[in-house]
Amino acid sequence: MRIAPSRKEWRRWSLPSKASYVGVVLAIIAILPFIGTPIIKTLKRETPAFSVQIRALHCFIPDGHQGTTGVAALVNVENKGAPGVLSGWKLRAQMPNGKRAEATTLHFGKGGEIKLIWEGGRQSTVLRGDDSLEEKTANVQILNGGSVLGWLHFRFENAPKYEFLHEDTALTLVVADQLGNHYEMTDRISEIAKR
Repeated sequence: MRIAPSRKEWRRWSLPSKASYVGVVLAIIAILPFIGTPIIKTLKRETPAFSVQIRALHCFIPDGHQGTTGVAALVNVENKGAPGVLSGWKLRAQMPNGKRAEATTLHFGKGGEIKLIWEGGRQSTVLRGDDSLEEKTANVQILNGGSVLGWLHFRFENAPKYEFLHEDTALTLVVADQLGNHYEMTDRISEIAKR
């Protein structure tokens, strides 16, 4: 189906016919932004738009396993789109020596708790199930404009703390929403330490 006339057809048209054709084309062009904008805005509102940021990071050697690094990350999630839930939290590390590692997510659920004891044993932090970002984001929708703060706990096998804990180690946090959209944030440990 042809919408525009050929040159030969255009030459045969009378001046009023040409004016009518041009008027219709201009009218269609003029209303396109008004038709498309509400549709685009509606689609944007129907899709979650999450951003994630690691606010604090605690690295430790879990239960005396010298070749393993435990990570407790305080993470903030914000949603600028439709309500949604998040699941499948993953943490990857790229160390300055070129070594890459993917962490295992450790679950501590509603009734569990994790006690972090700082070097020298002087201070400790207890993370309870209510603090788990995994629980907070998987079961309750985060509304448009909403934010949630909570802890995630990971374990890097075969990544000793002395290799892992370097200011140039890059951490990538990945999560997915209920529609399968993935959200990713990468930061160096030195940047996280400044927050």
